[in-house]
This record gives sequence, C-alpha cells and structure tokens, in this order.
Amino acid sequence: MNNCAKCKADEVKEEDGICPYILGNDQLPLRCVGFWARDKLYYLQRYMSIFNSSMKDKWFKRAYVELFAGPGLGIVRDSGQIISGSPLLAVEQPVAFSRHIFVDINKAAVEALEKRVKQSKSSIDVNFINGDCNDSIGEIRTRIDASYLILTFIDPTSMQTRFSAINDLTTNLHMDLIINFPLQAINRSYS
Repeated sequence: MNNCAKCKADEVKEEDGICPYILGNDQLPLRCVGFWARDKLYYLQRYMSIFNSSMKDKWFKRAYVELFAGPGLGIVRDSGQIISGSPLLAVEQPVAFSRHIFVDINKAAVEALEKRVKQSKSSIDVNFINGDCNDSIGEIRTRIDASYLILTFIDPTSMQTRFSAINDLTTNLHMDLIINFPLQAINRSYS
C-alpha cells in the first residue's frame, strides 16, 4: 500500500491539507491535493500570465496575494506525483509580480514555503504571514495599497474564509479575485 492509499484508508483529515505521511525531497511538508489540482493550477498560471503581461505597462506595481498558501508543493493523492503549488507558480512568472503576500495558518507550511521560495527566487519582494487569513487582513493591507493592481487567490480546504474578511480585503483596492469554493464543504453545509 502506498502512503496516499494509507492516508485514505486511515481517513486522515488534516483541515489545512498537509500530508501526514510524505515529505518532499527537501524533507519539507507537502499539501495533499486531488487529481483536479493540476487543471486548477494550469488555469491559474494562465490567468497570472495574462494578468501580468497585459497590465505591466499600465500598472507598475502588481501584487499577488494568497490566503491559503500552503507549503508550495503538493502531492497528488491518486498518483503520488509532486507538483508545484500556486505560490511557486506565482513567484516563477516570466513577467513578474512586484510583490507577493502568502498567508497560511500552518506554521510549518509557511516555513517550508519560505525556504522553497528563497531557493527558487531569492531576490523578489515576498511577505509571509503565519496566521488565520480572517485575522490577517489588516496586516495584508499594510503591505499593499491603492497604487497596486492585485490578484488575490483564495483556495480554502473547507469554508474557512469569512465573507466579511473578503470585503475588508477588497475595499478601496484594485483587485481581481479568484475564489475556489470547495464543493464538499458546500455540500456538507447543506446536509
């Protein structure tokens, strides 16, 4: 039995999605993701590319904000394949964001992401916030202002984001939002 099958058999449910069994080659944590993550990340990466290349001459300052950043690498449950997560895709954009803000409640995930980002791109403007995204909005807003065009990605593992926090984040800012609503969490809330 591979470790992903063991995880399913044990029904281990980490709310933040961190794999309890497998570490990356760098001995840092991985986020457990479904097979659909590859498609989701493909479309997100395309959007980032379009966002940056089409706006680079109109907005000198472009920021990427992610509220559930995770450790930067994921493991696909069904195959065991290791894939780059959205934060690493954001820092590796050919036409770069001028600032990155990554938020996650899991301290080990934030520390792993910070190490992976520094290995990938050590000279970029990156801010790491360890905390609940709902409680981190004020801190995020101290690092961006109306002079930025902002792309924010909100991809919770369940329904952890309060709509009031999203409202507080977006008020008086120029921002594109990409929000993934996890169907399982929505279905559970209507059961």
